[in-house]
Amino acid sequence: MAERPDNELTIAELKFWRRFMEGMGAFDGALNRQLQADSGISHLEFGVLVSLDEVRRGRRMSDLAQRLSISPSRLTHLVGRLEDRGWVERCPSADDRRATLAVLTDEGESVMREAWSGHARLLRSILIDEIDPEERATLERIFRGLARRANEAYR
Repeated sequence: MAERPDNELTIAELKFWRRFMEGMGAFDGALNRQLQADSGISHLEFGVLVSLDEVRRGRRMSDLAQRLSISPSRLTHLVGRLEDRGWVERCPSADDRRATLAVLTDEGESVMREAWSGHARLLRSILIDEIDPEERATLERIFRGLARRANEAYR
């Protein structure tokens, strides 16, 4: 039997990849629709607010772009829109004058907290309650490795 080149996938591998992409797309779409309907914000905007809520002193713009897997220019536009709404502020880093920090405002925190309730309900109904704790631990390990490998692939 001839060896398969590394850049070709078997039928089963292609089927898995398609189902993975369909599942991730449907999941992301449902989260985005819920946030838009309930709070008037996108899933990506919510991701910025949540990421900034995790750190009280702000997060470097470059780190935030990497964390959200978006380009620095896309993040700049996104944070600009959030600044216009009064939810985020940008300021120079005290540790590195070349770096800019994005900081969650009190109003941004309030928006994020209000949006969280409906978002958590949807997460629970689609993801949390449908997967037992052992499966969640396995998936967490798998996705942590996937994120690491994906981030290392094109640095």
